[in-house]
Amino acid sequence: MMNIRALQNKNELNQAILLANDVFFQGRQQFQFRYPHVFNEANINHLYGLFENEMLISFIATYPSTLEVSNSESISCVMLGAVCTHQNYRGQGLSNQLLTYVKEQCTHNQVQLLFISGTGKNYLRLGAKQVGELIEVHVDLSLIEKIVHKKYVIHEKNSLELTQHYEKQYQNKSYPRFKRDFNVLKDMLDGHFFTFENESCVVLETKTSIAIVRIGFEDTRKLIYLIEYVGSKETAINMTIHYGKSQKCDRLFARMTEDFLLTDATLIHTSISGTCIMLNSISVREKNAHSIDQVFSNATHKGVIPSLKVDNLNFL
Repeated sequence: MMNIRALQNKNELNQAILLANDVFFQGRQQFQFRYPHVFNEANINHLYGLFENEMLISFIATYPSTLEVSNSESISCVMLGAVCTHQNYRGQGLSNQLLTYVKEQCTHNQVQLLFISGTGKNYLRLGAKQVGELIEVHVDLSLIEKIVHKKYVIHEKNSLELTQHYEKQYQNKSYPRFKRDFNVLKDMLDGHFFTFENESCVVLETKTSIAIVRIGFEDTRKLIYLIEYVGSKETAINMTIHYGKSQKCDRLFARMTEDFLLTDATLIHTSISGTCIMLNSISVREKNAHSIDQVFSNATHKGVIPSLKVDNLNFL
């Protein structure tokens, strides 16, 4: 007998972690370390599964957040990802059943915006609309000769001061923006710093910018990944390239919210899109009548979500 519900205990949480790691990372233990604020018992009411005789066979992770539209207005939203099904049960539409259930739960809980990591057909059938793309940027470091930003401070591990720096940057960020409380922000940074065998992770910092970078391997190539940055994108890229060359890396890998042109570099652009679903749209329109349009029309320049006209989401 199959039933759908929120996870209830640590044993079910461990089942979810094992399933997600098996599907997305070939069994490597990643999710609980890279996303500790999501995969923990404090968030267990927002983790959903489809069970057969108490065995978890399909799973979805969600995390509640707030999209601040202005100093006095905000939209309740939920982030959704890690959608996965056990290999022995695929092709039966189980993830679609689970997605429908989660959407109904969000509507019941007065969530106003559901953000989904991905653009699969199952999301589109659920009513999701694409909200733009990230760009994967691959740069051959052997082609880079001149690097402008060579002076930076290297942090070997996360620190309270670094978290406070991010918090300050967030407070100075223009709207719209996703609200992150201090503890969640620190958990996210700590997750970035978790490394596996043959990996290293550091923070590069100037007076105006911070770049979190990870060095790892893909086959025989040594790669440097720009995981996250605060401040100037150009400075973050240049710091990462310089540090990568000093560590004898072959290639830079980064994800950007828009194209980044780098002289004398080979860029490979691969679109990575996300989708969203507007829930309880009438209440959102009434509460944020003068600012809801700007959430999508201006977001491209704010680094939150790319531009999309509100009318295309059928808010009215």
